[in-house]
Amino acid sequence: VNARAIITTGGYAGNSTADRAIAHGLGVIPKFVFILQVFDYNIWFVGFYNVAYIYAPAVPSFFGITIPDTTSFHVGNAGSYPNSANVTGKSYQWVTIG
Repeated sequence: VNARAIITTGGYAGNSTADRAIAHGLGVIPKFVFILQVFDYNIWFVGFYNVAYIYAPAVPSFFGITIPDTTSFHVGNAGSYPNSANVTGKSYQWVTIG
């Protein structure tokens, strides 16, 4: 098997909206998304098993979001923007692996 991982990186400014789409540029559905809050060093993982969620280890808790597709992953759950990686005034960096 000649399997190669595709990796993309980027960043975005939080805007406290639910289910915000972040373009990832992989061209395939990501297998893994890692998000880091700049300067505060909070981390999140986006996971998917027929549903999608952001896992906030600091809480620890899961927050539902839309399942990623070949163009974007999603952040921001209306129940808690600070714990779902999309709060206004914060900057985020991400890595996707597909």
